[in-house]
Amino acid sequence: MKILFLHGWHSVVGGVKPTYLKDAGHEVLNPALDDDDFEAAVRTAQTKFDHHKPDVIVGSSRGGAVALNILSGETPLVLLCPAWKNWGTVRTLKANSTILHSRADDVIPSGDSEELITKSGLPPETLIEIGDDHRLADPKSLGTMLEQCDRLSSAISSMQFDLGHTFRTDDPVRDNFLSRLFGMFNEEPVRIWGEVESSPYEYIGRPSLFPKEGTGYSVLDFAFRRKTDGLCFVAEMKCELAYNNYAYLTLDSISHVERHRSEQMRVGKQSFARFLEASTTPQNFNCKVTTRANKRISIDFAGAILVWGRASQHGKNAVIKEFGFADVLTVEEIINDLLACNNDSYREFIHRQRSYCGFLFSSLLGDE
Repeated sequence: MKILFLHGWHSVVGGVKPTYLKDAGHEVLNPALDDDDFEAAVRTAQTKFDHHKPDVIVGSSRGGAVALNILSGETPLVLLCPAWKNWGTVRTLKANSTILHSRADDVIPSGDSEELITKSGLPPETLIEIGDDHRLADPKSLGTMLEQCDRLSSAISSMQFDLGHTFRTDDPVRDNFLSRLFGMFNEEPVRIWGEVESSPYEYIGRPSLFPKEGTGYSVLDFAFRRKTDGLCFVAEMKCELAYNNYAYLTLDSISHVERHRSEQMRVGKQSFARFLEASTTPQNFNCKVTTRANKRISIDFAGAILVWGRASQHGKNAVIKEFGFADVLTVEEIINDLLACNNDSYREFIHRQRSYCGFLFSSLLGDE
């Protein structure tokens, strides 16, 4: 296992905790972080993460704040008494994470970690109360830190499809080609997922929004029915992978969503702006849906769902709060759901796309 260990304020590289992890047989990346310039510390950690792609990130005290403020995708975090209130701007924690904190900590109150978990909408068991002080250098705390690294790394390694691994390498020509190719059929896995019994949503069809005041209409990507309560939602997918040097690969900021509205408005298009309006004021629209069977039906809908390529938990929480989305789905999670249940329709669809590509390239080589 490869672990990125981010030390605390005025702590030394190669201290007790990273040494413990290294002695357990793991590769430990332990960069020296600037004690006086937090942004410089974040840049150092980000560079280390981008270059080495660790399996787990461990952040101790101020290093926990650094861990929260780097873009780490779905890589799990193990935070030790994180000083998130003292440094940085991120105020939520992604789901695949654990916090270790001592009730006796006289440097960073354990209540700060309780607050972070509450703000993030995570279950109470995300926080493990352990240790006798801020350092968490006692044998039980060190052992629990290692156990959590192993547990979270095992959970993430069970993911069969990694969007970043597939579409982001050091070969931008390759990445742009695959991104454009995937863009030709990336909506279909979402539709198939909406037809799986275990999915929380049922796919209804492709919706069109008609403003009750004004003219024209906008066609969106999906209409879903939530199975728990029967409420319907319109959905729009934005799955930009290699565009602008991978800037929008992972949803991590409300600016990623806002960009689409401003760009469309600049060229006179209204579909994304209407989608955002429908999220908070669905009563302003009539909605007609074209089903798989090509039938045209009218539905009442309760809001909107955003579909992105992949997203950090912080990004999901931020855009839900800012734009009022009922949910944020990701293509990465949807494809992993389909792989986990070994869905026949999905596998047949992907095999069919592969056969089309194989025929094309064989023809270009004169083999067909």
